[in-house]
Amino acid sequence: MRTSVLPDGDWDEIVRDFRWEIPRGFTIHHVCNTRWAETDPDRLAIIDVPEGGERQLWKHRRLKEASDRLASALAAWGVQKGDRVAVLLPQRAEVMVAHLAALKLGAIVLPLFTLFGEEALAFRLSDSAAKVVVTDDEGVAKLAGLELPALEQIVTVGSAPGAESLAGILATCPPLEEPAELGPEDPAVLIYTSGTTGPPKGALHAHRFLIGHLPCVELSLGGLPRDGDVGWSPADWAWIGALMDLAMPCLYFGIPLVAQRMRKFDAAAAWRLMVEEGVSLAFLPPTALKLMRQVPVPEVHRLRAVNTGGESLAPDLLDWGDRLTFASDYFDQLYVWATDLVKKGLAYVDDQSPDEIRENRGTPTEAGQHSPFRDRSVEENLDLL
Repeated sequence: MRTSVLPDGDWDEIVRDFRWEIPRGFTIHHVCNTRWAETDPDRLAIIDVPEGGERQLWKHRRLKEASDRLASALAAWGVQKGDRVAVLLPQRAEVMVAHLAALKLGAIVLPLFTLFGEEALAFRLSDSAAKVVVTDDEGVAKLAGLELPALEQIVTVGSAPGAESLAGILATCPPLEEPAELGPEDPAVLIYTSGTTGPPKGALHAHRFLIGHLPCVELSLGGLPRDGDVGWSPADWAWIGALMDLAMPCLYFGIPLVAQRMRKFDAAAAWRLMVEEGVSLAFLPPTALKLMRQVPVPEVHRLRAVNTGGESLAPDLLDWGDRLTFASDYFDQLYVWATDLVKKGLAYVDDQSPDEIRENRGTPTEAGQHSPFRDRSVEENLDLL
């Protein structure tokens, strides 16, 4: 199955031949899971490696079955096209189960950081009028004291009283018979800004916004997919960088995605995880990169391409990254690439090639000005990872 969104050829040929193509009927849940479950059901989708827990392999068949059953439960509760379903979970396979389930109904997913305080959660859940929240027992406790008149149901991956058990839903609910009829223009994801320049603002994205991310991701990660690739990011999947610049693209390209949310980022532990799981592609925020440079780099690792974003990186850190990934063309500040794209497609400003872009890297970009990682201390940024 061809998944590349880029034309074949060298850089000049890609620039010349690229056209935005948005297939009729395009939906995130179909291209990231359903088509794989139908054509290659045993393809590995997610490697769930909880801290101190049992490693689990989620194939696309299992991911579809679970999301179909949760979608059926959501539908029974009255969730329909346009309703908001919030996901308040750390990295784990059930995050994607919740995303896919909501999307199949035409509902809008609201990703939420697990480290949000009550005020931040209350604002986003109230402003969005979220109807359902999928969370864990810690999230249930946070929600208990909030006044959320639109909220009708809470689903937990744990066993907290007062919430529906996801395990129970997956064990007893029948699968969804048919997903809603949707297309690329239908709304899919609602992501709020950080609120650093005023109240957080909800940005609504249609299903086609995945297509908007894919060309840049494919280019900056050195061509996708490649046999044996495995992806991981320590950043929360509630952040659009980790969600749409690594997690969803991995599922789209059929690349296994590692899920592990560290309670507190540990550079040595991150290296161990990447070696043990054979991670070759990573989205690593600047704070993580700075800390990973301070610990010994394993002699044997498969890391071939790294994306980062949120703030400008110093030249010495970029040089270290080039040496680290040995395929030195593919250590890049993703948002430098993204903000230099011009409207006609993949041609860079003044038709700059990737090599020319890299010569100018290290300068702040407009996108970086609004990153949650910018203008924070290392300790504050560690909490966001």
